[in-house]
Amino acid sequence: MGTNLRDVPNIDRSISMKRCWGGNSYGGVTVHVLTNNPEKGECPPHLADMFQSLRLNREEALALGKELILFGEGNEIELY
Repeated sequence: MGTNLRDVPNIDRSISMKRCWGGNSYGGVTVHVLTNNPEKGECPPHLADMFQSLRLNREEALALGKELILFGEGNEIELY
């Protein structure tokens, strides 16, 4: 069981989020981020190919969010 969170606003693609209990192996509360997979088209042969998802705990979500902000602002840090 989980709680639906608001969809990411102001973008063309639907990205939904749900807060869930991740158990001890995930460190408690997690967020499940789900979006359609544009590379697979409207009707993929396997339902599992229809979506892309991430499951993150709060610490991982915060770290990813910071990196995404840098990317969105054009200030991403190149690895090489």
